[in-house]
Amino acid sequence: MTELAIIGADIQEVIGSATALYIIFGLPLWIGSLVTILDSFLFLFIHYFGVRKLEAFFAVLIFVMAVCFCLNMFTAKPDVGAMAKGLIVPTVPSGSLPAALGLVGAVIMPHNIYLYSSLVLTRKLNLKSKNQMYQATVYNRIDNGISLVISFVISTAVIATFASYIISHPDSPPLDLLTASDALAETFGNSAKYIWAIGLLAAGQSSTMTGTYAGQFVMEGFLSFKLPIWKRVLITRSVAIVPALVVVFLNQDSLTNMDSYLNVLQNVQ
Repeated sequence: MTELAIIGADIQEVIGSATALYIIFGLPLWIGSLVTILDSFLFLFIHYFGVRKLEAFFAVLIFVMAVCFCLNMFTAKPDVGAMAKGLIVPTVPSGSLPAALGLVGAVIMPHNIYLYSSLVLTRKLNLKSKNQMYQATVYNRIDNGISLVISFVISTAVIATFASYIISHPDSPPLDLLTASDALAETFGNSAKYIWAIGLLAAGQSSTMTGTYAGQFVMEGFLSFKLPIWKRVLITRSVAIVPALVVVFLNQDSLTNMDSYLNVLQNVQ
């Protein structure tokens, strides 16, 4: 089940990255989807310079993502009081349960918990030293907590930005991945559109290798099956790209619905 959720997350990364490339460069979605295969191997290239280099690259992508989404939120100027009230006393409006469940899955991404736990093994530790193992566990918990907080902040920024748009345009049709950028440009200026796209691209790229590594650790831990990382990337991305391309060619309007259901899938694992 976890492997299915990881593949589902990879489909989202394909869709998000392809959408960002469409907004920034005007690339058709199907071409953008194919480009994501190439960028996966770019991360593998960085991986061969060491895990720390890859972690640093992830940190840069997450920083870019956080800055972009928070910039749009500050531009949108959401009601801070209403946000605080919603955080303290959350409510789920009628018909919004799937979206709420999807949000939980999108923030936590449960399969990444396996990744965080397994990263302890990449540290140079004396496994016979209880003190070193204890310290590694403590720091790993702190790392997990920080990751979840950052994910929460980024998700809050995205929700607050589009909530501001919806409140100011109550009669507007529902937004999807393709129309969201135009809505931002219309309301907050053309720069907001490209800031959103850059953040979306950074989000897709940062999740690409984390999903791959999480799947690798899950496969090794539960199935005792080790696969070269490049084969793992090729298989996972190839499987993920097929449904994305099918939807792109047959009905692009279904991209958002598929993305929402995939978020819900994250909760199932």
